Amino acid sequence: MLFKKPKFENCKEIQYSFKAYLEKKMSLTEETAFVKHIRNCPQCKGELIEYFGFLAAVKYLDASINDDDDVSKGNFAESIEKKLCHTELLARKDLNSKIFRRAVLTFVVFIISLAAGII
Repeated sequence: MLFKKPKFENCKEIQYSFKAYLEKKMSLTEETAFVKHIRNCPQCKGELIEYFGFLAAVKYLDASINDDDDVSKGNFAESIEKKLCHTELLARKDLNSKIFRRAVLTFVVFIISLAAGII
């Protein structure tokens, strides 16, 4: 399987991707690259919080969000932080799963090689 390089190379591309991130329309690889940039770029993080706040305000006017939600209380930065943490958690789980699968495969190959007398 080839590693697909995320398309994000600058702040402008990150900012064009805010909607895709918030609507969960990115692959895990893209989300991971997006979050890494947001964590390291205060300007983009601030813009993301503002964008999220704008979307939340529109949804609130449409009365389509729950009053108990962080967003309806105006905690946009907190809501974005939760989303970023969630993406980072998914990326770690995915990496751990890949590492575990490789370890199991290596072990199986070792056992088969040992049984076949190759080693």
